[in-house]
Amino acid sequence: MCILVLMIIPSEKFTQTIDSEGELPNLIDNLPTIMALMDLDPESPLMHIPNDTAKKCRILTEFTFGQDHAYKLADALEMSAQTRAADQLRQFNSAETPWLNSYEVYMNVTPAQTLRSGGSHLYQMDARPRGVAIIFVTNTDLYNEAERFRSIFEQLLFDSVVHVQLTRDQIMDRLSEVSDSPEKYHGDAFVMMFIGPGYNENIIGWSAQPQWPPASADVMPISDIMDMFSETRCSRLRLKLKLFIFNCCRQKFSDATSVPTTTTAPNLNMRCSKCFGQLPCSKHESAQSDTMVSLMSTWKKGWYQEFPGTPIGHVSEFGQAFSHTIAQYSWYKNLNQLFVINVKRMEENLARMGESERRPEINIFAGDRGIYFNPGLWKE
Repeated sequence: MCILVLMIIPSEKFTQTIDSEGELPNLIDNLPTIMALMDLDPESPLMHIPNDTAKKCRILTEFTFGQDHAYKLADALEMSAQTRAADQLRQFNSAETPWLNSYEVYMNVTPAQTLRSGGSHLYQMDARPRGVAIIFVTNTDLYNEAERFRSIFEQLLFDSVVHVQLTRDQIMDRLSEVSDSPEKYHGDAFVMMFIGPGYNENIIGWSAQPQWPPASADVMPISDIMDMFSETRCSRLRLKLKLFIFNCCRQKFSDATSVPTTTTAPNLNMRCSKCFGQLPCSKHESAQSDTMVSLMSTWKKGWYQEFPGTPIGHVSEFGQAFSHTIAQYSWYKNLNQLFVINVKRMEENLARMGESERRPEINIFAGDRGIYFNPGLWKE
């Protein structure tokens, strides 16, 4: 049974090579050292396998499938004086080539092979459905991009829906339906994505008579949106992971008229160690384990392009990069790693266009564990 398991993993050539040259017995001999160096989660099922040979097989299955885990095992092998085995493992787990840009509306997300969820090191992400993903798009040129993300989140097992051309008040109403509902929330996470124009750290709702600067009745501070789902204001999502993605311009204008917020003043004194002053104090004073993640683009102008004759029609730089990154890598990389890959892809795309670097931002509040999407896998 062990051999059959090893034969189906991507590093088959590695395991065959090392085994034929007599390195695998050394792995058994050094198993306690290897396990200590790999800093395994005490709650991992691997820690409770009584047989050393079975542990060896499990290690080779779990830690040679994904590139990051393979490098972790390689480092442990090297530190335990098995340099040749470490070099072999790194050789057979070279970097993947990023997918070429696709201008189709729909993309297939690579399914996960290993469920990474729970324990002391990882956030829970194994429910079916995972939760709700709400996508707002106020620019009709980018409807197909929103539909692409709806499909992607659906493949990540979220119940996803797209709302097109909603006003500021309508967006608030839809979000309130989630945050204020008395019904139990089924799932591990909540996702909110906004695609459209923004202004001074605000999103701009759809308007039949748009103006610039936007009317105060059309804008909503990003901090207010996140505060709606704070631990103290949204009990049904308490202890759930909350991911907010804002694909919009957030340029600040020093001469702009101030837009009033509906929440308490920002924490300018930076008393809160969880958000460093970026959210109202009411969000975090009593929060111990409530986790929010925000991904934000930083466009000032020209944040999306037209591609005539393609199915998708128009696509934003952030949306193009992030959709490809999730589709290709979310099966084995965590959210932080996905973000790093996303930034690199955006910079490469912009460099080909002769544009200067424009980096998005990621903010993680009260987050102390890894976040894996585990596409296609769940616990019964």
